[in-house]
Amino acid sequence: VSMAERWLQARGMTMTRGPIDGAPTDECGVLIAGHDRRPAIWEAHTPPYYQRLLERQGFTKYDDVFAYEFALSRLERDGDLLPPLVHRIAARLHTSTSVSVRSVNDRTWEADVAIAHMLYNTAFRTIPGHTDMSFANFRALAQSLRPFLDRDLMLLAEVDGRPAGFAVALPDLNEALAMLNGEESLWNLIKLHWYRRRIRTICFKLLGVLPEY
Repeated sequence: VSMAERWLQARGMTMTRGPIDGAPTDECGVLIAGHDRRPAIWEAHTPPYYQRLLERQGFTKYDDVFAYEFALSRLERDGDLLPPLVHRIAARLHTSTSVSVRSVNDRTWEADVAIAHMLYNTAFRTIPGHTDMSFANFRALAQSLRPFLDRDLMLLAEVDGRPAGFAVALPDLNEALAMLNGEESLWNLIKLHWYRRRIRTICFKLLGVLPEY
């Protein structure tokens, strides 16, 4: 808790932060740079006037949240984009018998979602302002994404067979939706099915590791 928040709490007042959607791990904030870029899935993408409007009302910036973009071809060409420590750890874990990483499996979908839910709440409790998500809401969210998920982009890490962490990246469905011009029709549903199989962008959304690891 910041000094300002303690001062307010001592006087029976609270500090308002926002805009925020449920938790700091969801879409949050006002876009202040990058308006020329296409909105990515699960990212706040507000018009430029939002910042001016809020600042005229006396609100000030609390924090910065960044999104980074890079091409896979650049990563393959320039290995120095990743710190040497990452390469050393990856090489060591590749030969480890105690650590394993696997994709989410359709046959064990319900069990894997339950594991991811436990990891999500436990790992993200270290983030200030995090609120645990109920299993019902987490399961409903996972189910809503299931039709267009790439199972190879949903990973569970285990240490000696016990869940230790997870990572989720999503095909950027906005890349396909942008081709429909915001119109709902049977023809556009067919187009969406065609375009989503040709998505070239993924969004790395979540990475959670249990505190003991």
